[in-house]
Amino acid sequence: MAGHPLGGDASYHRGHAIAHRLGGGTDINLVTQNAAINIGAFRRLEREAIANPGALYFTYWLYAPGDSQKPTASQQGLLTPGGALQLSDHLN
Repeated sequence: MAGHPLGGDASYHRGHAIAHRLGGGTDINLVTQNAAINIGAFRRLEREAIANPGALYFTYWLYAPGDSQKPTASQQGLLTPGGALQLSDHLN
């Protein structure tokens, strides 16, 4: 997986679609993600998912037409037991 996914400069990370600490793998689970979002806004719902065993956490990645490996946006979702669905949209 070295060097993949392609599509960014130093302002992008090879981020995990599902964080490793939430059980996400270290192989095909990688996406080109804006570094500031990866280590910033994404962490809020990840931390909440970790703090709520049994929660459903997911990410959804949007790509422009073509063969780009860099998503244009992403959406995070979290549903905690007995809680309301939380959605968070991010431009990439």
